[in-house]
Amino acid sequence: MQTFYQKLIVFLFFMSCCLWLGAQISSGGTPQGLQTDFRAKYGKQFAKATNLPKFNLQKVLAEDAHTNGMRVAAPIKVDLGLENSGRWIDLDNGARLWQLRLRSKDATGLAILYDQLYLPPGATLFMYQPDGSQVLGAYTFESNTPDYTFMTGFIYGESAVLEYYEPSAVRGQGRLHIFRIDHGYKKVVEAEKTLLQNTFGFGAAATCNKNVNCPEGSNWQRQKRGICRIIVVVEEGTGFCTGNLLNNAAEDQKPYILSAFHCQDGFTPQYNFWRFDFNYEASGCSNPGSEPAFQSVLGSTLRASRRQNDFLLLEIQNPIPPSYNVYFNGWDRKNAPPPTSFCIHHARGDIKKISIENNAATILPTEFSWQNAQGVIISTTPPNHMFRVKFDDSTIEAGSSGAALFDPNGRVVGQLHGGFFLGSCTVNDAFSFFDRFSLSWEGGGTPETRLKDWLDPEDTGLTFIDGIEQTGVAMARVSGFIRDANGRGVAGVNVQLVGALTMATVTDTTGAYRFENLPTGTSLGLILEKNFNARNGIGVLDIILISKHILSIEPFESPLSLLAADVDNSGSINILDLIQIRKITLSIDLAFPSSPAWRFLPAGFTFLDPQRPWDDFIPSVFSLPAFSGNLENINFTGIKMGDVDFSANPRE
Repeated sequence: MQTFYQKLIVFLFFMSCCLWLGAQISSGGTPQGLQTDFRAKYGKQFAKATNLPKFNLQKVLAEDAHTNGMRVAAPIKVDLGLENSGRWIDLDNGARLWQLRLRSKDATGLAILYDQLYLPPGATLFMYQPDGSQVLGAYTFESNTPDYTFMTGFIYGESAVLEYYEPSAVRGQGRLHIFRIDHGYKKVVEAEKTLLQNTFGFGAAATCNKNVNCPEGSNWQRQKRGICRIIVVVEEGTGFCTGNLLNNAAEDQKPYILSAFHCQDGFTPQYNFWRFDFNYEASGCSNPGSEPAFQSVLGSTLRASRRQNDFLLLEIQNPIPPSYNVYFNGWDRKNAPPPTSFCIHHARGDIKKISIENNAATILPTEFSWQNAQGVIISTTPPNHMFRVKFDDSTIEAGSSGAALFDPNGRVVGQLHGGFFLGSCTVNDAFSFFDRFSLSWEGGGTPETRLKDWLDPEDTGLTFIDGIEQTGVAMARVSGFIRDANGRGVAGVNVQLVGALTMATVTDTTGAYRFENLPTGTSLGLILEKNFNARNGIGVLDIILISKHILSIEPFESPLSLLAADVDNSGSINILDLIQIRKITLSIDLAFPSSPAWRFLPAGFTFLDPQRPWDDFIPSVFSLPAFSGNLENINFTGIKMGDVDFSANPRE
């Protein structure tokens, strides 16, 4: 029985270009900590290095020996943020700068994962090497993701600097919390009597691999634009594979990505951190002297997968910006092996390569067992499940997993499972195995285990479909309602659209707002303001109810009442709130000193602890996802400050 060591395709950390995250561009620039004037005034030294917990290399290597993967970066759990780490520097213009220097001894690279990152308008975030030789960023308001998770990295070496700049106008509005830092590590692994190279990333592919813009790829320039490098993030570490953007029978440009199940097999995937890098390629046939830029989208949702067919279908969470100019590849679910074929892939996480097969693929008639490094069988592919291909030009390697096999019509007919002598440029018996698209179509017979329901949602019965171009920038609208706790429309709210463009409107008596003719694929935010008539809805009953809450006679049960009572914005309810409310009722003050007349939060907002609503992060600017069509029912709840019994007239 034939065997092959199936590996998790791991991510390497030697990247030096600026990245797009969450379909957001990093806008470039130079961190202040690297600018001559800043260093002359505030000193050349960064914040004292925060040494991460000791990395247990032997433990990690022992884990590697018993898994089906081969990591080069493993996680270190941390609790680091603006409040408990780094240093703040007050700048002359009223802005402030936060720096955090991280060090993990002997690391070959560091990547940072955030469970909360919110950059208000005008704020910037950089990550860079202390000597400035590698800089990621600047990340800005447009880099915010809908759930405020984020990933920066990798910065190579054992040290990295984070720098957050906050203008005076948004002082205190930013949020940054790091829960995990991935430590890259060196190791030597022996498999099939061959020492495996542990270098990945730019320049790491075998020399016999042809770049996709060599003559061999000249006929497949559309198909290449549907291929991406996938940065795989699992609880146990980081990795990478190759993905394929697919068309579907509805041709609605849903961003479905086909890859291989074994990219995550045996691990706990964190799909919201998976990153998809498009257009990562050389401009010509020769390898470039420096790493080319690429365009990324962050975050995905699992749609279907099956180990027996080794397929994984994901849907990217955010629309792919039209500026990426991607191509949605076609597919063919007929059973016949292709007479000739090709594969476009990211070998070892390197720039895009192409492999050519001038002869017919064959169907492997026997079952095929896959083992880990300990010789333990982890899965068995049934007979007649895979195409066997022996490429004439180029090879495939770690990092190529999941790459599509294309037929002569440029349609996907399979995805890469594995092979013999991966990366070899000299061995004549180097074979590659692709699981057949036709068998993944029906898979395990359920929507969660087959492709059919997603790629042919109307059950048209199509056996093949050609690819389509990504449409250009279309126009769409953003609309919704702002209502109070009783469901009544809040009139007079100034709604500002900010980000790639700026617009403003005011809600009518129904609380409705609407913005028309917005270019799709952009990242925008909403600012909601209503700061007049602070006395509206505030009376003796509110003072009595707040007093009873403070005395624990009749505590508030509604988190909205708790937020409304906290007029001094202190994160608690006390006598100072009562004093400010009384001054409003007596017309001593016309506005609250520390809060606006109204506050807003997304409709249906779920509080982590309804009795401590202040602990939840509610941004000053609400980020909208990048959109490909109309965004409707983006609704909000308005809270009249001081009005704990919700008696305010929302039209006043």
